[in-house]
Amino acid sequence: MAIEWVYLVVITVILGSFATGITAMILKARARERLHRERMLLAEKGMDIPRELYTAEANQPSDPEATRESLRVIGTALAVVGIFPIVIVALNAGLSRAANGAGLFVIGIGILLASRMIGRRNTPSGEK
Repeated sequence: MAIEWVYLVVITVILGSFATGITAMILKARARERLHRERMLLAEKGMDIPRELYTAEANQPSDPEATRESLRVIGTALAVVGIFPIVIVALNAGLSRAANGAGLFVIGIGILLASRMIGRRNTPSGEK
């Protein structure tokens, strides 16, 4: 009886992970569409289109802050997705069986640490 809710929680975590990815894609598409509409409106009025409207759409992969933010989001998601099965299995079957699910949690923590290291490398020595 107690094992059924464990499956429900695991399924909810997995579906939540996919829902988060889909939501991020939808929000990014809406932002691109908004920028496109703004450029089209300026073009229809015959006004000059500012350079910022073109560069805002281009996501520079070499931008350390964008990379750091992506790593923060991915690391947090993996750590959260990894910690729930660990806790649930530990409550039901004991700590020895819960260690099997620690992989995602450890990978998430590693990605968060990589984000932190990128931040320290790109921060001037006087700032924090």
